[in-house]
Amino acid sequence: MNTINKIISILLLASIAITTYSCDDEPKPSTPPAHRTILVYIVANNSLGIGGFDSRDLAEMIEASRNNSFNGGRLIVYHSTLGAPATLFEISNGNATKLKEYDSSTLSVEATRMQQVIDDTKNIAPANDYGLILWSHGNGWLQTGIPNDTLPSSTPTKTPLAFGDDQGKQMNITTLAQVVNDENFSFIYCDCCYLSTIEVIYELRNATPYIVASAAEVPADGMPYDYNIPLLFEDTPNLLGACTTTFDYYNSKNGSIRSCTMSLIDTKYISELASATADIYRLHPSLPADFKPQKFTLDSNCYYFDFGQYIEALSADNPQLFEIWKQVIDKVVIYKAATPYMWSQLKLTHHSGLSTFILNSASSCTIKGYNQLQWWTDVASILWDTEN
Repeated sequence: MNTINKIISILLLASIAITTYSCDDEPKPSTPPAHRTILVYIVANNSLGIGGFDSRDLAEMIEASRNNSFNGGRLIVYHSTLGAPATLFEISNGNATKLKEYDSSTLSVEATRMQQVIDDTKNIAPANDYGLILWSHGNGWLQTGIPNDTLPSSTPTKTPLAFGDDQGKQMNITTLAQVVNDENFSFIYCDCCYLSTIEVIYELRNATPYIVASAAEVPADGMPYDYNIPLLFEDTPNLLGACTTTFDYYNSKNGSIRSCTMSLIDTKYISELASATADIYRLHPSLPADFKPQKFTLDSNCYYFDFGQYIEALSADNPQLFEIWKQVIDKVVIYKAATPYMWSQLKLTHHSGLSTFILNSASSCTIKGYNQLQWWTDVASILWDTEN
């Protein structure tokens, strides 16, 4: 960690008040329900922590809190980083008050830890409404996560990766969905890479009404918290404002850092989009020979292609079905924006707000465990069912 990042970390730690609960105590709420409590779940026990990006974002949150800009809400932060115990604290009035430390026997990407943190947050800071911000690395739908430990009756299996990187371990999308499905978050803001995939959104369709995510990489600086946190505490969370603020922040930059994709998703129409997609897949169309899919990563092995461009290519002989599909995705994707290039290298000519994985055959569904996704089971497999 360089000198500047060390200074930021020292100042942040110095701002945390002495008030705390022991690990064995059950934190007790001390005030009536707030207008809204937002939990920022930071997993920085990785390269982002090494780079000090968590400290910078925490400093932005503290700055945002100085002007009483939370509209009667409360900002709770879970912070897991290198060389320190995972900690829960509250940011308000320019300070960070420590609430609880967690033992190191459970990773931050395990379901039991995330569930414990959500329960502690709701106990300490009860509210009429809750929001969740996920802060870490993300890798879309790829199946590289740790076994599911959420439900006692479930059989631990590897399932698709969604969020986080704690010492090289990740949380699975199905695990994340199980944890947050019944928590009544009014929004989930994903400040991490590649989570605006139809596969991920479909898994989370019952978890929250609105999801903010990116189809491509999110620059390591993440969203500008000093601007966005007050927007998320407005009477109705200003998700559109947060999206446009983040996009404008990066779109105004020069060079390779002018790199950003943003999407605001309304999940109540996701099942309708799945149905419209299935109607196209049932015709078993083929892609045009000259089709060149829009990639959202510079990697040679790409798992994220533009969903809209793909469906339009499949629907070349069925414009009426595509028009129906387009009307639905326009309801799903409330807001979408993309810079002209990613990292000054990858030209973005298509951005529907959602990405997808393009399979070349039925057998390719085993790549990275794609066939364990609910999207494959309910929708994508239809395209290939004549091969089975």
